[in-house]
Amino acid sequence: MKYKFVIPGNPVPLARARINPKAFFNNTGCKMWDPQKELKLITAIHLRNQFEGLRPLIGSLHLTAIFYMPISKSKSKKRQEEMQGSYHIARPDLDNMLKWICDCANGILYTDDSVVASVFVQKIYDHEPRTEFSLEERS
Repeated sequence: MKYKFVIPGNPVPLARARINPKAFFNNTGCKMWDPQKELKLITAIHLRNQFEGLRPLIGSLHLTAIFYMPISKSKSKKRQEEMQGSYHIARPDLDNMLKWICDCANGILYTDDSVVASVFVQKIYDHEPRTEFSLEERS
């Protein structure tokens, strides 16, 4: 069975957890925090709403993801049309964007992202930025 999901808005890469430098240098202990906690919550809500009432996926999964990246408004109309549908080869990095999906889907779509056994991912320019991905159970 195949499940499709859409997350509206600019695709998000996973950021590293941060260390509070003042706490580190003042010897008051290493305090870490997640700078994307609110964004993860919003993404999780989108996924829960689309997956409502279904059981978490099990077994080996195939993930197909397409990140539709925004086209700069400063480009000419002609250049914007040329860019539409072409590959996006600038930051953010594809692997960090994939990690974002896997991290946010953990505990909602599947119990652990270790069950994702194969992946196909693309970054493409589009006038409507969003993330679309599907999960397919494979035996």
